[in-house]
Amino acid sequence: MLMVKTPSINALSSRRRCAFTLVEILVVMAIVALLAAMLLPAVGRSKAQAKLISCRNRLRNVGVGLRMYTDEREGLLPVGTCVDGPQPELTEALSGSYVQDVRNFYCPSEIHPLRRYTSENAEKAQIGYFYYACREPSKNRDVSGFLRIDANWPRPLSSTMDADIWVMSDCWFRGESTPHRHYKKGMNYLTLSGVVQFLEKSPRSSFK
Repeated sequence: MLMVKTPSINALSSRRRCAFTLVEILVVMAIVALLAAMLLPAVGRSKAQAKLISCRNRLRNVGVGLRMYTDEREGLLPVGTCVDGPQPELTEALSGSYVQDVRNFYCPSEIHPLRRYTSENAEKAQIGYFYYACREPSKNRDVSGFLRIDANWPRPLSSTMDADIWVMSDCWFRGESTPHRHYKKGMNYLTLSGVVQFLEKSPRSSFK
């Protein structure tokens, strides 16, 4: 006669203890969601801080390239057309010999499709920074009225001029946040001296 072994009461109790109830699962999910909500902003700030530092280094690399370029050309910087337009004069003058990585012409925090690094933008010399050694004001009405109307153009720059004069900076448009807006709100800018500084107030108030 075939005997069927019936689970003992202790075995059944053990199985019940191993199973999670719906309430326990929901509690665990709530804890995980709470921890994620607490950690994600910190992770986002860390990434934004890293990009801010990377942007500063890229501008500094361009500054070093410009100084080497001007040392061989009586101090004169390449002159572009306008601050927000393509800058073939700048990229052709510096790329390779003075600035080896074309990504140095792009802010890593920039998200605008025409100003972030892509192979298409690089081919068109549509860089991700404003360049201030230019011949004429921008015709783009989204560019600050200060840069279009109040600033003096043409603006040829030379290494013999005031060391605090702005050469390049993050882009700033009317009604639009600068690329660095998550860790610290503000912008990086490069001066003729090769120094890169961070500005938290209006760029117009410090522009030279």
